[in-house]
Amino acid sequence: MENPMDLSFIPPWRYVWDELKHALFMMLVSLTLLYYFPYTFALLSAILVNLAYYVSRMVLSDVPRLIYNPANPHTAAILSKCPMIFRKFFPTMWAWGAKVQTGMFAIWPFPLWVLRGRVEYHRELLSLEDGGTCALDWFVHPALRQQVQSLFGTVVYEAGSNADIRSPIVMVLSGVVGQVSNLYVKRLVMYIHKLHPTWRIVVKSWRGIGVKLTSPRPETWGSQAVDDLHHCVGAVVAKYPEAPLLGVGFSFGGQILASYMGAYAADAAFTAGVSISSLFEVNQVTTHVEGTIYDWLNTSHLISHLQNDLPWIASAIGSDEINLGGEDGIRAYHDQVTNKFMKQENTEQLIDYMTEHALENAKKVTAPLLCFMADDDPLCPLGSYDRMLNACRESPGIVVVQTKRGGHCGWFHGLTGKSWLDSQVVNFLAAALETSRADNSVCLTQAIASVLDVDQAGLQGLQKVDDMTLSLLLNAVNGKLRDNRTAAESEPNEL
Repeated sequence: MENPMDLSFIPPWRYVWDELKHALFMMLVSLTLLYYFPYTFALLSAILVNLAYYVSRMVLSDVPRLIYNPANPHTAAILSKCPMIFRKFFPTMWAWGAKVQTGMFAIWPFPLWVLRGRVEYHRELLSLEDGGTCALDWFVHPALRQQVQSLFGTVVYEAGSNADIRSPIVMVLSGVVGQVSNLYVKRLVMYIHKLHPTWRIVVKSWRGIGVKLTSPRPETWGSQAVDDLHHCVGAVVAKYPEAPLLGVGFSFGGQILASYMGAYAADAAFTAGVSISSLFEVNQVTTHVEGTIYDWLNTSHLISHLQNDLPWIASAIGSDEINLGGEDGIRAYHDQVTNKFMKQENTEQLIDYMTEHALENAKKVTAPLLCFMADDDPLCPLGSYDRMLNACRESPGIVVVQTKRGGHCGWFHGLTGKSWLDSQVVNFLAAALETSRADNSVCLTQAIASVLDVDQAGLQGLQKVDDMTLSLLLNAVNGKLRDNRTAAESEPNEL
């Protein structure tokens, strides 16, 4: 189903303000030209600048296309709380190209407070079943940092503790060789904190990337990565059992998030998730990426992290040595490393297995999952993820948002190149969380009403009570009923 939503709920003033904002900016540009340059030249320049701007708005902008399975009744409820996603996406006029948008994803610091801002994390190391290690980097709320003045005049930060055990947790999965220090992770973390300062944020690492490799098995981004995520999610849920868990994954991280939400759908660990430019059809991605600068950058970055551990990895897989140079691509890494751990005969079989694994799990996703895809994505352009779209149509939880432009994980818009993506991600997660809480309140209210056999007036009163009180009340009632039942069973029967 595509774009079935009624746009009447979008306030009209939002359209007027956006157009007025751009008109004021162009007026300022025109007045500046008239002031500093000869009248005729300035007037012609102002006309051309305005004409070019509005023509580009008509040509480059488009309304996102939404594809999802309408079988899930919660989807429409969530999307109705995200009106901005139905409006035209207008990429930054001076950066509308796919490669520029993709490059900005990795390095663009706007707004400047992201570049200047300081983000502190508290690292938690988790031991995996095979002896490997994953890191969970918890964002430290500025109010919880304890400034301690040392003898040398420097300030160190220690992680505080948050007393609210029900604060939502956002788990971020970076791209294929990303880590917590990447600028796009920092930009999203700061944006989430700015809008929802009570939310917890944790960034999961990949094996051997930004964290010491403690087993000879490096990251392979297949079923093993899904199992590692399952272990990390289990640790977070065990630590904060009452906190809703939300997920955001970039590129391959988005594919792993979607695969986990499908493979472990019965656990219902994630309340909702967002998958950004996910590489579901790995065989198609490999065809488009192999031999390009993206292949070289990712592979060289991966080798730089594992360089000192390559002899250890080679001995574990029974190889004399692993020869990977800066000119090698990801196929060479799969040939010499990944295939040995995944027990595949060759790289083609490995890539096909990873593709089928991702697509089969995508069909099983039941929790709300928003997937962003751009037609001009240089890694997976339009036409290279048709099977993924069919799988998403079968999934009751996935919503695919397609735009003509945006590059790979880009989606920068406006005159200053602000992230359109970050705002959509946070809006969707907040809407899914609000919908989930409303559903929980209804279920709790109905459960308590059935146990206590309350009348209509009492039911209306329960609907005004917050979720925490309802949960405590339901537990207390169930506990009292269990005690009464136990006491009744322990009494001797009268003859």
